[in-house]
Amino acid sequence: MDNVKEIAQFFLLALSLGVSPFVLLVQRKDTGDGFFRLIYSVILSCIVLFILSLYFLPDGKNAFFAPSLAMLVLCFFAPLSKNRLYAVIVPAGIAYFSYYWFDRAFWPYLYFLSSSFLLGTVTFSMLLGHWYLVTPKLTTRPLVISMKFFWAVISMKLIGFFFEMSKVIPMSGEVKAGLGSFDLILFTMRFLWGYGILLLLSYFGWKLIKMRSLQSATGILYVMVFFVLVGEMMGVYFYYTKGVYL
Repeated sequence: MDNVKEIAQFFLLALSLGVSPFVLLVQRKDTGDGFFRLIYSVILSCIVLFILSLYFLPDGKNAFFAPSLAMLVLCFFAPLSKNRLYAVIVPAGIAYFSYYWFDRAFWPYLYFLSSSFLLGTVTFSMLLGHWYLVTPKLTTRPLVISMKFFWAVISMKLIGFFFEMSKVIPMSGEVKAGLGSFDLILFTMRFLWGYGILLLLSYFGWKLIKMRSLQSATGILYVMVFFVLVGEMMGVYFYYTKGVYL
């Protein structure tokens, strides 16, 4: 139960942080207020669920209940404001809160940030893809930048994956870290689904974006969101149960 709770809280914080900075890539005059309301609704929903998990599933971090309420108020006013400064203030507030949530530990927090931005860039791109149906002249620049950012983040995560892999399965083939057969299946899926398939899909998505076949690209992004969620969920499972950053 504890691991399920921690994994859920991890993802709620990660999604709320990962999506918000990418709002800076779009202009309100191009997309209208609806897109901004959608993005901040996603953030608000995550923060509300996070607070509810603190209330109903106490885990010794009840001191975070009050500051998370303050963060909720901050996020609530974001979609009501026309000021783009909120696109900086909201992720900065969530990032600062998350730093203390991870007890100011550098490596766990760095892993959290990488998962946040991997999840955030794909989710943002998928949500933005719908706006091309109603505003076909909208520039593809935000999607192009998001895809490049995605490749940068997943490349860093892959480097960390291969480095940490030696702690689980060394060159001798001996299984360490208490991995059973089920864990080995998850480990394989983590690599194939969380990295291999994502890289392949991102290549096709990139081609479709450059061709301006944006409806098809949005479909690819939908599938990428699924594989990011599944891949990162297995990665976070290994973090909380085995102490490795896959």
